[in-house]
Amino acid sequence: MTALVLTVAGCGGDGDPAESTAAAPTRQVAQVNSGFDILANLDALKITTGPFAGAYQVGVGSNWLNWYFANIGLFAFIKDRPNEVRTYMDLYIRNVSPANYTINDVKFGGDLNSPIQCPADSNDSYASTFLSLASEYMRVTGDIEWFRRNLPALKSIAYANLAAPQKPNGLISVFRQDYAPPTHPTYCASFTPSSIAYTEDNTENYRGLVDFSNALKALGDADASYYNRVAASVAAGIQGRSDGSIFYVADAENTPNPNFYPGTVTQVFPQLYEVPLSADAVSTQRRYDNGYAYLSAHAPTWSTQIDPSAGYPWMLLGYVAAKRGDTARAQQQMALLRANSGKAIINEIGFYKRILDAGVKETG
Repeated sequence: MTALVLTVAGCGGDGDPAESTAAAPTRQVAQVNSGFDILANLDALKITTGPFAGAYQVGVGSNWLNWYFANIGLFAFIKDRPNEVRTYMDLYIRNVSPANYTINDVKFGGDLNSPIQCPADSNDSYASTFLSLASEYMRVTGDIEWFRRNLPALKSIAYANLAAPQKPNGLISVFRQDYAPPTHPTYCASFTPSSIAYTEDNTENYRGLVDFSNALKALGDADASYYNRVAASVAAGIQGRSDGSIFYVADAENTPNPNFYPGTVTQVFPQLYEVPLSADAVSTQRRYDNGYAYLSAHAPTWSTQIDPSAGYPWMLLGYVAAKRGDTARAQQQMALLRANSGKAIINEIGFYKRILDAGVKETG
């Protein structure tokens, strides 16, 4: 998970009138309760011209395609925008390197027809969140044909970015050793190779591997058990990154990180992605409770104020609250995003939608 500092214009737009009426229930709820049209906010981020038409910018006017954030954001909109998600996934696969199955970010210097390739923030999380998206797409839409047709590419992405870079401790490195992305002095951040395994990334990796394994199992594919074993090793590695009360942010660190990001938010990532932290569910839930208590103790205003070090509310925290039945906190953070609509970037929109889908109303 990347901490993003981004200044973007307020999101708006009226959505596409040609879209399926399946989107209507979500839009109606949002308008009745708050006037915040979640689908219009998503549609405002869609790239409509140039070689990356069909992908999504991080934020309105950001001129930045970050596949990781788009994977996360689109996950909750498969039912509402199935054709758009399929088009996006096709674009993702076409832009994966045939040499090592990694993918680069894209910047647009004010011109969507002139893309600039930039380093990705990671290899592992881009792959795992894409596998989750593709697997969920098949589950929600029943489009087995798309999944089967792209299965060789999906398996290559999974193996090259997750299975192959897995360390003896079970965790997966943030980058492949052979990842050498292009850079640009004006538009791209500098790139530093790293073999560190981050706890947050690996919760995403666990979830992506499990989702992919379940999809393979549904198809009767024998590789399902292999990727399930890789996922189990990741879970064991995550368990090893804890001193019993908190999680360290990476396998290269053995002391608590005091910052909001990554130290504090890391504590709830295992519950966010439902990583088993013990052999029994009761102990795992206790560890989840400890993580949420740590968040509340070290960032007590997380649901009502944007942390000064953060660029957006971190709506995933509200989704964890929703999963825990803490409706009040989830609603507070939803209101926080609505009050800061200029920060309604694609991953934030996605988690906002997941909160709605969890049964939490925007108000009341």
